[in-house]
Amino acid sequence: KPAPVPTFDDVPLPVETKKSALRAEEQRLLTTFTSDLDKIQETRAKIEEVSSMVGLFATKVAEQTEQSDECYDLTQQSTSYVEGAQKHLERAIENSNSYRFYVVCWFLGSA
Repeated sequence: KPAPVPTFDDVPLPVETKKSALRAEEQRLLTTFTSDLDKIQETRAKIEEVSSMVGLFATKVAEQTEQSDECYDLTQQSTSYVEGAQKHLERAIENSNSYRFYVVCWFLGSA
């Protein structure tokens, strides 16, 4: 923190000394304001970067949600396919028994 600058209004000083003190004060203020401005610009850049990242994060979350929903739908569809396949296998087993019966009957009938 810069040292406080004494006021020269109470002390009688030559004009050159007052001008020099004012220039020093001006330089100190300029340095402070420049430093503050640099910090503000850095902060603004960081805020923009964070904002961009938040937008990207939201997009990725939406994509993951969509993919999760798609996986769930595919799982439900696969489950129904497996159940349908089980019914087809049961019918195939029944039909194979019937086929054997008809083959045996045909051989008996033709003999």
